[in-house]
Amino acid sequence: MSPPHVTSFCCCWGLETGSKLIGSLQLLLSLALVIVCSVCAEDARALMGTIEDAEDHVYSTWYKVTVAGVAASLIHLVLAVILMFSIFKRNITGLKVWVYTMIVLFVCALLFIILTMVLCGFSGSGSEIFVAFLEAVLAFGVIAYCVLAVYSYSLLLQSSQEMSNPNKVDFM
Repeated sequence: MSPPHVTSFCCCWGLETGSKLIGSLQLLLSLALVIVCSVCAEDARALMGTIEDAEDHVYSTWYKVTVAGVAASLIHLVLAVILMFSIFKRNITGLKVWVYTMIVLFVCALLFIILTMVLCGFSGSGSEIFVAFLEAVLAFGVIAYCVLAVYSYSLLLQSSQEMSNPNKVDFM
């Protein structure tokens, strides 16, 4: 049984165009998040140790969270550069590295959310929990589709590379 794949990106675009769109959006969003999280980290760092931070350590905690956001955004920035480079150079290995790394990040994010829910419990009304669940399903669904599209593009490149191999021998 072969792994799942798609033959075209949404709106009847080709897989290469879709992969370029995914890479461009990931590059722009991760770059914007690096900048925003860096500015927020600097603002929180300036308030660490002050009288406002003394009692509940809000700014110290906020600093740690924003630094983690910068680190996560930098990881996605590097992945976006790998994806764009691999698309333009038609490098199958780079595409597979992006796909497998995104799958690992996807699973880690799901595990983090599940562990947070189990350990901290639910806060909010039933409708807020339901809306958060729908948002998570939509976000993780879009990410899964993007990973599937790039994976399908790597399969397309791999099959075209195998077909153009001049040393191919047919066995009867």
